[in-house]
Amino acid sequence: MLVDYKGIALCRPQALKAIRDSVAVEAKMGRVATAWVIEPGVEGGQEMISFADSTYAGINPIRVFRSEAEAEQWLAAVLAPAD
Repeated sequence: MLVDYKGIALCRPQALKAIRDSVAVEAKMGRVATAWVIEPGVEGGQEMISFADSTYAGINPIRVFRSEAEAEQWLAAVLAPAD
């Protein structure tokens, strides 16, 4: 999954709770990786990076990128079949 934040990355506590609750369920349903794009200057970006690290830890690989191209490249590598 690729999430691209634009302008503001802040959200209400209820939304953060909903994200937390869904992470484990989605991993069980087959999600294998998550990439977030938070470009420099996005309000609340640093807070969301900390949230992502703590929320996805041990459940699903997550990486935060500064560009969509970098995120897509990483996701493609993660999803590529092993030789």
